[in-house]
Amino acid sequence: MPRITVATNVFLNKERKYKMMVEMQKAIEIIPCESGAVLMTEIRDEAFMLFGEDDANAPCASIDIAVIDEVYDKYDKCYFNKVMAEMTAIVSKYSGIPGNRIFAYFRNAKVWAYDGKNILDGLISLD
Repeated sequence: MPRITVATNVFLNKERKYKMMVEMQKAIEIIPCESGAVLMTEIRDEAFMLFGEDDANAPCASIDIAVIDEVYDKYDKCYFNKVMAEMTAIVSKYSGIPGNRIFAYFRNAKVWAYDGKNILDGLISLD
């Protein structure tokens, strides 16, 4: 069962949270073995969050995506990059936060995104 946790320092009403969750159910299905029907979604708004050196009033968000480890080993990372780009776009759409203020990652994987793009590709060597 995949799990997504979104934390943001902006307020999101129930309707926006629900619409965000529905779109995330579709986005997780980019990974061939995942199903949005069993996606666990947690959205925490109005959290105390800071991004870089900005003050506490600057809007930002983080997206924590978790799937079982075997899924990472089975599929090409292009699927995970696409999921992170979609999740970033979805959070941006419903929160009004620009993509360059959203940090996303797959838990326990070499796939971390900033502004919807995998930042580990070519950035550092993990071998």
